[in-house]
Amino acid sequence: MVQYPKATRAIRCGLRGWTSDERRAVFQPVAVAIFIMTAVWLGAQGSISAVTIELFLFGLPVLLAGTWLGLRLYRRLDPAGFRKLVLALLLASGLALVVEKLAGLWSQST
Repeated sequence: MVQYPKATRAIRCGLRGWTSDERRAVFQPVAVAIFIMTAVWLGAQGSISAVTIELFLFGLPVLLAGTWLGLRLYRRLDPAGFRKLVLALLLASGLALVVEKLAGLWSQST
């Protein structure tokens, strides 16, 4: 259900003839603003613990490195190559999760 707005947004951008750079320039700042507002709202509610903040700060360098690498690859690869790379990384991530789950299930049964 979450994907529906994303699909309609992609269709609308396609009908307007926006390039991927134009779409990125519009939607990335909006997404970042939504993430920040959500974090502020959750923090104001007291839903964010000290452990959560520690884990966020622990993962922040990796997040920034991944963002930096992604931007460099986005500039160097053509759109089809970048899309293939992202899909391959998503596939590898999904397979790693499946393998981890299967290994956990197998260790429980033995």
